[in-house]
Amino acid sequence: MSKITERILGVIIFCVVLVFFVWLQLHGGQMSNRTGGLVGLYHFNEGTGADAADSSGNGNHLAITGATWVDGIYRKCLYFFQGDGVDSAKIADNASMVWGTKLTVAAWAKCTNASGARCLVNKDNNQSGREFEFGRDYTGSGITFELYTNISAHVLVISGLPQADMFRWHRFVMVYDAALGYYVAYRDGKEIGRKAASGTVNNGTGFLLIGATEYPAGTVYNAYANVYIDEVAVLANTAWTPGQVARDYVDGVGRHLDD
Repeated sequence: MSKITERILGVIIFCVVLVFFVWLQLHGGQMSNRTGGLVGLYHFNEGTGADAADSSGNGNHLAITGATWVDGIYRKCLYFFQGDGVDSAKIADNASMVWGTKLTVAAWAKCTNASGARCLVNKDNNQSGREFEFGRDYTGSGITFELYTNISAHVLVISGLPQADMFRWHRFVMVYDAALGYYVAYRDGKEIGRKAASGTVNNGTGFLLIGATEYPAGTVYNAYANVYIDEVAVLANTAWTPGQVARDYVDGVGRHLDD
């Protein structure tokens, strides 16, 4: 092998290693870091039955009432219908649900009507120990992200979103990091709003609920949630970075957090 060929080969190897290193920094680390702190991870791929498995390893499997198994953003999902007022997927409070000063909640959702409150994911018994909730607002034209800490209640409403646009699948993410002094709302990998916040996220005794809320305390109430929900992730003591949120959306339906 000539010296020129050796040099060319050396340059090629160097470039390949460099590209791989850059990719690993941008993507590989984000993938592994996104799974840290998982409390519940729900793919809803069972397609049948009264339970939805938790893939986080914490055993926080959801008990399903009324919701219907249908095709989702990836394989199967759950559809929550407002007509009977009872559709929900829930798990009782337990020791894994201690949020700390960081919190990340994510879900794919697609609405099927134009108005009414839609609780996507929440842990909020509406009386004491309120923790977090996010979903459509009552007018149907916005998204509400609520966070309750030992310092104060924080409510962020992103209004003016086209109603017709809500009838498509979107990835919604709420991220709180007390060290930054605010929490951020994302849709489809992009920030759509933020609000100042501080303190430790409350630790209540209410259910972790998907597709419903708890009102009054101890009673599950389906708050007009005509909505498909898929691929839900709830993380304690973990705040995804903007890059991780973007990667989560790009991964989309083709890759799971725990793959």
